Order: sequence, then structure tokens, then C-alpha cells
Amino acid sequence: MNLVKLIGIVSLGGSIELYDFVIFASFSQQIGQTYFPNNNPNLEIVSVLILFAIGYLVRPIGGVFFSHFGDRIGRKKVFMNSIFLMGVTTLAMSLTPSFSAVGWFGTITFVTLRMIQGLALGGEIPGAITYIVEHSKKSPGLACGLLFLFNNLGILVANLVHSLNLSSWRTAFFLGAVFSFLSFLLRKNLTETSVFQI
Repeated sequence: MNLVKLIGIVSLGGSIELYDFVIFASFSQQIGQTYFPNNNPNLEIVSVLILFAIGYLVRPIGGVFFSHFGDRIGRKKVFMNSIFLMGVTTLAMSLTPSFSAVGWFGTITFVTLRMIQGLALGGEIPGAITYIVEHSKKSPGLACGLLFLFNNLGILVANLVHSLNLSSWRTAFFLGAVFSFLSFLLRKNLTETSVFQI
């Protein structure tokens, strides 16, 4: 497979990570009203930003977890699992009932899903870097540079989605899940790295 095409497929997960980063922050007010209703709108936004931070704090744990199993059972298998888990949790977040519908159960479910999503996202970038470096022995630095270049497309897509869909955070999350499942399907055609096969 052409190296640029390979990097494009591999970087899709990282693009989704940056998409998630921007889209979650863009819709913080709406998410706060949905799961942390309060008479003070500022407290709603602060609650969402704390949840946003929690999602990022668990990402290093996800990186260690997925990297450990990547060394044991293979890069591709772990790479497939992390993107699939990301898609499932993002889809579930888009469908989680609001506080007004089911009370704290909805809030706790959303928080839990955000933490699982953070774990899955944490495995993406380390997995992508390892996979690309092991496939591009001649110029790993350039390959990783292209990887991060493609990753940043997630920011562009997030801003585009937000500008076209200012009122529906659920639709934006649903699109994130679609991107994840698309990445999962594309990764099925990837081969295991020669370094791991040795």
C-alpha cells in the first residue's frame, strides 16, 4: 500500500480525536444544559469543562493500556479495537437520555461514556505513531509529520460541522461515531507491521 494512503487511513483516528476535542468544547453550553441543568449557566459550562478535562486525564491511561496490548497481541488488533470502542461510546453518548428525561442516571451514563471514550482516544495517537514508524523505515520522521498534518483535518471538520449545525450537539457526536466506524472499516485492509511479526 502507498505510504501516503496508509498514513491517511491510520491518521483518521487521530483526526477524530481532534474533532472530538473541538466539537465537545463548541457545544459545552448545550451539553451543560442537557446533563448539568442549573439556574446558573456558568456552573453548567464549568461542569462540562470539568467533564472535558476528566476525559483528557484518562487518555494517558488509555495510551498505556492499548500500547501494552499492542506489544502483546499485535498493533493492528489493538488499533482496530480502539477505534471501534471510540465509535461505540461516541454513538452511545449521542443517544444518552437527558437529565430532564431520566435524572442523574443520564448524567452518570454520559460521564462514564466520556471516560471510556477518553481511554479509547488515548490509544489512538501512540498506536498510530508506532504503526507508521514500523511501516516507514526509510523516513519515519517525515511519516509522523504527515500523520500529524492529516490529524489536524479533524479540527477543520469540527469547525465546519459546528458552523453548519449550531443547535444539535447530538448530530455532531453521531457524525463522530460515523467517522470512527468508517475508520474501522478502512483499517480492516491494513497489514500487521513486520516488526511485530518478527
